[in-house]
This record gives sequence, C-alpha cells and structure tokens, in this order.
Amino acid sequence: MNDTVFDPDRIRRINELISAREKFRLDPPKFLPWLFRRCTVRVLLVADGFIYFDDSDFGLGEFLRSLSQSPLFVRFEVTCAHRAQVSSTQSGAGRPGVVRTINNFKFDDAGHFGTDLYDEVWLFGAETSSLTKKGTWTNRPPDTELRAISEFMDAGHGVFATGDHGSLGAALSGFVPRVRSMRRWFDDPGGGPLGELVAPDMTSAYRRDTNRPGVSGTFDFDDQSDNVPQPILPVWQRRPGPGFFSIRWPHPLLCGSTGAIEVLPDHPHEGECVERRDIPTDQEFDFAGYHVVEYPNVSGSHPLPSAVAHSTVLPNNAHTGKHATVSASFVAISAYDGGDAGVGRVVTDATWHHFININLVGMQSPPNGHPEWDLGFLSPGGEHHLRAIEEYFRNIAMWIAPADRRRCMFRNALWYATWGERLVEAVAPVKPLDQVTSVDFLHIGRHAFDSIGRFAGRCQTLHWSLDVLKDVLAKKFYERVLPVPIPELPDRVPGPPLPWLREDILVELALGGAVMALRDAYPDINEVDPEEAAAGAPGLVRRGAAIALRSARESVTEAQGELEDLASALGRVD
Repeated sequence: MNDTVFDPDRIRRINELISAREKFRLDPPKFLPWLFRRCTVRVLLVADGFIYFDDSDFGLGEFLRSLSQSPLFVRFEVTCAHRAQVSSTQSGAGRPGVVRTINNFKFDDAGHFGTDLYDEVWLFGAETSSLTKKGTWTNRPPDTELRAISEFMDAGHGVFATGDHGSLGAALSGFVPRVRSMRRWFDDPGGGPLGELVAPDMTSAYRRDTNRPGVSGTFDFDDQSDNVPQPILPVWQRRPGPGFFSIRWPHPLLCGSTGAIEVLPDHPHEGECVERRDIPTDQEFDFAGYHVVEYPNVSGSHPLPSAVAHSTVLPNNAHTGKHATVSASFVAISAYDGGDAGVGRVVTDATWHHFININLVGMQSPPNGHPEWDLGFLSPGGEHHLRAIEEYFRNIAMWIAPADRRRCMFRNALWYATWGERLVEAVAPVKPLDQVTSVDFLHIGRHAFDSIGRFAGRCQTLHWSLDVLKDVLAKKFYERVLPVPIPELPDRVPGPPLPWLREDILVELALGGAVMALRDAYPDINEVDPEEAAAGAPGLVRRGAAIALRSARESVTEAQGELEDLASALGRVD
C-alpha cells in the first residue's frame, strides 16, 4: 500500500482545498474578485425609429435583462444609445447592467463612439432607406459615420446587426461594410446601392413567415407572442481541427448549456440573411479618406461569412388577409469570423423580432386575454425555450467580442474549472505536472470540459479549446512561449496507453494539461497574485496543453508498437 495516501500533511492540504472549494462555490466573485474584474465586455446598443430600450411591445427590455444575467466568467457593461431624442424610460436608464444612455447618437461623435469606449456594437434599426428619382438613397449615414464604424470593425471589434422585412433597418445598417452584404436590407426592385439582393416583403406568398400555430390551433398573427417558438435548423459543420482531425458541432452562437439551440421566436414577416454564395468578395469602399476592403485576404487567409442557421416557412399560411405562403427555407443567422484577416467579427439576424418584448414575453399593450399571448415564453411550457433563446443572445455578445476579451473569458472559465467543485479534489492528489501520465491528463480534461460546459456550453468550450490547440501546434509558439522545446521536457512517467484517438480526445488532453499547469503554478488559491496570474495564465495554459499533447504522442507510439506486435502475431497464426 502507498503510505503517502495517509500522509497527514497531504490530508490537511486536501481538506483545505475542499473548504476553499465550498467558499468558491457559494460566492465565486467574492472569494476570488481578481478572477472576475478583468472580463468586462463593453457593449453598445444602438437603435432608431420605434425600437426602444423599455418594456413596450417593441422594446428591448427582456433582451437587456438577459444580458445582465451573464455567466460567471464575463460581465456585459451596456450603453444604450438612440438616434433620436427619447424619454428616460425609453432610453434604458436605470436598467440592470446599463451604465450609460445616449440620445441623438452619432457614430462620428468622439464622445459617443470609438474603439476606446466599446468592445462591440449592436444595431437595431427600424428606419428605412429608398432610392430617390435623383439616384440618391434616403437616410444614408454620412461618410464620417461610416468611417467611424469601419475603423471600429477593422480594429478587431465586433458588430451585430438586424432589421425586419423590407427595408426596415436599412438606414442604420444597410451601408455598413460586411454588414450590408450579410443580410438583405433594401426592398427596391433593383436591390440595394450595389445591387444587393432584394429584401422579402410582408404580404406576398413569398414572405418569410415563420409563425407556428399556437393557442387557436390554426395560423394566427398573434401567435408570434405565444409560447410556441419556431424551430430553426443549425448548420452543423465539421470545424477543422489541428492536425488530422475535425469536430462536428453547431456554430458557437448556437451552443447551449444543454445542447444545440434549435428555437427562435416566430414572426409573420421576417427579413433574411444571405448565403455565402450570394456575397461578393472583392468590394472596396472609401469613407471620408478611409479605405475599407470588405473581406480582406491576408497572407492567403480569406474568411467569408457563412450561414449559422436556417428558418422554414410552412405552406398555406394565409392569416390576416395575407397571401397563402409558399413553403421555403431561408438563412436566419449569418456570421463572419474576421480574426485571421485581422478584423472584427460580424453577426446578422433575420429580424429584431427575435429580440423584442412582444415576441419574447407577450403583448404588453393591451393584454389580449390569452395567457400564452399575454405572457409569451413566460407562460407555462415556454420557460425552457426562453432560456435557450437568451443563451443565444449572450453567445452573440461573447462571440463578437474582441480576441483579448474572448481569451479573458476562457482563462476565467479555466480558473473556475480548476477551483470549482468538480476538479479541486481530483486535481489536489495528482502528481506534479512533469510526472502526470497521459491518462491523468485525459481524466482531468474530461472533468474540466464537463465543468465548463455546464455554464458555457459544451461546444463553446470545444471552440475555445481548439483555439488553444491551434496556438500550441504552431511552431512559433514553441520558440516564443515554452522555456524549452517540447523534446527536451523531463522524461515522462510511463502510463497505460490511451485508446485510439477520437475526435475529442486531443481537446480533452489539452484542457487537462491547461488545468494542471494552472494548479501546478498556483497550488494555493489564497496566495495567488492577481497581476502575476493575469499575465502568466495564457503561457501556462498553452504550456500545459503542449505537455499533455506530448504525453499523448508517446502513448500513441506505445500503442502503435503494441498494435504492430499484435498484427505480427495474427500473421503467424494465419
């Protein structure tokens, strides 16, 4: 028997860690405030027309509430801005998470907007734009404002934009590079200023009507306010992974804590996002002396937007005098990851009806008398749909955040996993980092993956981990971060060989190595120096992942030898 199991100091240490775990579980921000002070994402919400930040039917009050309920590893600091002069209530003043409100907002006002003020901007437009007989477009933002938005995007900051059917939203978003080509913004017969595709209308048989029958059992306009959502079809993609493997998951925007997000609120006439094949890739702009390449090609990396999810239109929906619908499928959400091209991320959605109160929590004025229509997803049977939809909102805010904010989120999630209830006991008795076996790394990694996935979503955890792997496997990383090259690390302690590598095993190994590296560098949570931890965590995470992957390589080599011996033995039997 191993006498170290009963070593008094070891038992005392484990008991201390268990006590620390309980304090952490009850109030993580209070117990470790330094973990949570650095992951603030500054969100600017801009609206125009009849979209407000209140509890009215076309208000964003419920959406704002969802942002205030952010996960432990991130806090959204929200500024609400309206392009007109609105009341204090309509402005969002005093709502949880709202730190500032702005009336008569302008993007070219340095006091209103800039890369030093916000990490991301959300555009909720209702004002329209149309072509005049003189060949100009009404309500077009001045070039100085378009320049400010373009500079913001090119600096790595994120943008979300949505409108509704026809040209609702075109005045705010239809002229913004990238945004303008990822969604249909104009309903003029010839499309938009650059020939963009025509936006769907609100009455024809080809409108984008996603309503599902609700309380009446038949199609009814007010079903948009009930507790029955529309199903959406996430685009399941095999995300390329490092080396030889790839993993099939939905986009991070639709990564829920309990699985893929597959519902949105329904509406009788939505807008439409654009497929990649319909997006021109070589457009360039000049705004007030600033040159913009819409989709940059940098060193051979040329990311383009892609569909995230599709919505469907059921046939023969003819409510409230509209033409009977023709069955159809269309893009509900599109996304552009410009990181490899050195610019910010962009997301567009088919309609702001996915975000406003009347489609989330029912009709506020006047009450209809049907609980499902008056309360929406707050009525019985709708709560779990609302939770999934609001996770989508928060996922957007996390995904379009600049790269440094995303790294901060993952780092804090790792700290939480390291000191959370799932891992503190599992990690405490394990040997020092340079004596951990590949099976140990895999075991710890699986616990960490599950722990983070419970509040961040499993596929969000996967995407974060793959980003770490991509860095680890780059040759320059070894030269820049590791104190010694991987081949010169201490000899490994022999351990049982891993099973043949599945698509997820390398991710779990890397996550296990990252957690073990943090624990190895900071064995006592009460003695962590906040500044040192913040500066050193990224390198520790990557170094731990690299060590774990090296252990996997050795284990695979050992397994390969055993397989060859088995094959030889089978050959002799034949």
